[in-house]
Amino acid sequence: MKKTITNLLLISSFLVVQAQTPVLIKDINPSGSGVFKYTTVVVYNEKIYFVGTNGSSGNEVWSSDGTASGTKLVKDINPGSADGNPVGFIVYNQMLYFSIEDGTKGHELWVTDGTSTNTQMVKNIYPGSSGSAPYGFTVFNGQLFFAADDGINGQELWSTDGTTLGTQLVKDIRPGGTGSIPTSFKVFNNALYFYADDGTHGSELWVSDGTSAGTQMVKDIFVGIYSSYPSLFTELNGKLYFQATDLTYGSELWVTDGTTLGTTLVKDINPGQNYADPEGFTVYDGKLYFSAFTASAGYELWVSDGTSAGTQMVKDIFSGTADGIVSPPWFMVYNNRLYFGATDGTHGNELWFTDGTTLGTTMVNDYNPGSGGSYRGSFAVWNNALYYIGYDGVNGNQLFSYNSITNSQSLIVPPIFQSNVFSEGFSSLNLALGSLIFPAAYQSGNTELYKLTSTNLAVGQLSTAFNFSIYPNPVSNTIHIELTKTSGPFLVQLYNLQGTLMFENSGNSKMDIETANFPPGMYVVKVSDKNYSVYSRVVKE
Repeated sequence: MKKTITNLLLISSFLVVQAQTPVLIKDINPSGSGVFKYTTVVVYNEKIYFVGTNGSSGNEVWSSDGTASGTKLVKDINPGSADGNPVGFIVYNQMLYFSIEDGTKGHELWVTDGTSTNTQMVKNIYPGSSGSAPYGFTVFNGQLFFAADDGINGQELWSTDGTTLGTQLVKDIRPGGTGSIPTSFKVFNNALYFYADDGTHGSELWVSDGTSAGTQMVKDIFVGIYSSYPSLFTELNGKLYFQATDLTYGSELWVTDGTTLGTTLVKDINPGQNYADPEGFTVYDGKLYFSAFTASAGYELWVSDGTSAGTQMVKDIFSGTADGIVSPPWFMVYNNRLYFGATDGTHGNELWFTDGTTLGTTMVNDYNPGSGGSYRGSFAVWNNALYYIGYDGVNGNQLFSYNSITNSQSLIVPPIFQSNVFSEGFSSLNLALGSLIFPAAYQSGNTELYKLTSTNLAVGQLSTAFNFSIYPNPVSNTIHIELTKTSGPFLVQLYNLQGTLMFENSGNSKMDIETANFPPGMYVVKVSDKNYSVYSRVVKE
């Protein structure tokens, strides 16, 4: 029987890490879910702030230092079981600002220093119970800008310096009670850009220097009362790129330098009035990458250097008119490559990468063989690895990692209990407090905050961590495990893909796992010593 000796730097089915098991920060609500599954996390004063509930209070502002004892309700702003539903957390002027409902005044602007005493409303912008519903918080020019409705002018541009008197309307862009609904705020070249509807030109590109006089339309892209809805603003090489729509070209890639003449179409990617719908703008290697649609190729990977000639498709991943990139697209730069999810029509939606060339655009691995695919969305780079939402073909959406140094693609064990936990909320992968923090439902099925923590390992450390062999694979009756280098006794655990522990034992150099009575399928072997853990997939025939 031939053994496969594992060298970590050469064999892709193993990944050596430290402490890669998710750790519950705190069971906030023992009787149900304590964390909103789509919550995002913001770091303020060495703590994370998020939306949570302990069962007796509704969804309110919580904070944590990463420990159970340091995870607390900041204040029950909407008293009792009613939800405050805080949104828009942002740090400004050494304080944390957000919008929340207190039960009597509607959603208004609030501020906290992390204590209950100093958590208070900044201003009741819309007097009464309706609420001004502030959104789009953006720090610019020493103030906090946002959109709000005061009950008189509709949704308009506002700013605050953190005081009641200093919270004021910047400009009534659309006079009257309708409101211009300013959206998609972006700071660029010492100005604040957004789109707004003045009632005459539709929703168009606007700019503000923070004053009423200095708030004006940049260009009426879709001429007349119609709207171009410029959005997805991304800065590259001193210019601002965005998606916009006009009558002649449809939805295409545009650019501005902040002037009317300097606001132009980059390229009519899908010729005529047909929409290219460019989205997912990501800067990589000095160029702009995104997905775009053409009638001849569907949604595929595109790149632009800012010129029409330099805007072109990188590769027709799914050859023909079918879509190679599934909407919405996710892109992430990791170890000098651009990663994303794509399908070539044969393998399903899997993890891909590009170096910017056609030949250098390829699938990482067919992790979930067949047309099902394994990539589901979102990315976070942490501890020299790429984390994302994946699907293993059994458990639904799960947390995965990919290490480009070892070419290892791994499901984080044990699997998350619910298959739909991250169906949309994987945007809530958060890097904070030296950890990867995310909402998940393990074991009980109730969503709480978890964290991954580990020491950053250099390649030299990895190469000497384990000399490891496991055979045969696939296996019929007995798995043989041998370790020739560890720092002491090791523990072997075998999990099925539902997270059930099927086997556990400790030893010094060799161990056998009898699998004759186990159902056929994929299993995960975890081998640990006092410093490291190694995960390997094994197939039971």
